[in-house]
Amino acid sequence: MSSATMTPITPRPLGFPRIRTVAGPPSVVVPASVLPPAAGTGDEVVVAVHARGLASFVQRGEVLACGPLDLVVLDAAVPFAFHEAEDFELHLLGVPRHVLGLDRLDVELLCRLHPHTRGTVAPLLGPLLRDLAATAPGRSPRSAEQLAACVVGLLGTLAAEAGLHDADALGTGDRHGLPPRLRAYVNERLGDRDLTPESIATHHHISTRSLHKAFAAEGTTVGRWIQRRRLEECRRELARPQPGRPRPAVAAVAKRWGIANPAYFSRAFRAAYGLTPTAWRDVRAEPEA
Repeated sequence: MSSATMTPITPRPLGFPRIRTVAGPPSVVVPASVLPPAAGTGDEVVVAVHARGLASFVQRGEVLACGPLDLVVLDAAVPFAFHEAEDFELHLLGVPRHVLGLDRLDVELLCRLHPHTRGTVAPLLGPLLRDLAATAPGRSPRSAEQLAACVVGLLGTLAAEAGLHDADALGTGDRHGLPPRLRAYVNERLGDRDLTPESIATHHHISTRSLHKAFAAEGTTVGRWIQRRRLEECRRELARPQPGRPRPAVAAVAKRWGIANPAYFSRAFRAAYGLTPTAWRDVRAEPEA
């Protein structure tokens, strides 16, 4: 696919936001082809909606399908692409961050849940943006400003709805406070040194804010809980009798459970259990007589 055959339409003002439209046959839409030079500075949030066509939206390594009137809210500062599978018409509305009146975490949430299709706002906002793109040139400045304010208000409501969906996505907590599938996911990946709040949230299609809230309700943080579980598994493995075999190497055990720094592991283990990993192994790993 190529972007050379796309037909950009001149940006049109809508109060403080601006609408930009691009149309054409199957192609790849990237920021350079649809956003003005001012975009991509981190100061804009872009709302994208297809009037027609089917596409795959790609950002942050994720690939998501979107069709006519599906809303995609994206951070202009993060590289993205729409892989258009057929003839299409795509409208993009750029809104300055400060105009939205949302905190950073709310904006992050809006930009990570894609596409927005459910709830009470998305089915209204998609057609509205499509119609505004078609009628913007004929509107008076006052009318354009009023409509822009309506769009911003709806985006705020969309953020609130996304927050509710985000919390529901975690499911009901178990008696320990953390949702079972979240607990299971982390436990299965303790050996992965790339296990982070961001990767956990992305896998569960939630924001990092909701993830942190789930752990805060447990009285801990994501990082502390992961560290505690890793130390528990190291402690268990170091204490396991292995008749006829050499005692397990402390550094190898730590690495197997996602802790690559031996000095850090020794300090954390001693702080948690009162003994160094080596002392714990030597005391507990002897086979019973």
